[in-house]
Amino acid sequence: MPSWALERHDILAVGDPAGVVTWAHWACDQLRQGAPKEHVVAWLSQYNPDADNAVFLREAALYNCPELKSKAGW
Repeated sequence: MPSWALERHDILAVGDPAGVVTWAHWACDQLRQGAPKEHVVAWLSQYNPDADNAVFLREAALYNCPELKSKAGW
């Protein structure tokens, strides 16, 4: 996922930027396993409460699992 895709929504990578990619893949895996987007957002919020995790999930789906865009809120 390109960093500019998140930066335009004021979501900035803190620490290791590769961690953002790891979380994006994790989010896609959760959607693939049937988790509702609301649950994925809630889980992400536990680890990054200051981010707009609904936006993060949509961007993660757009770039990492486009076949799941509708499940992510697109």
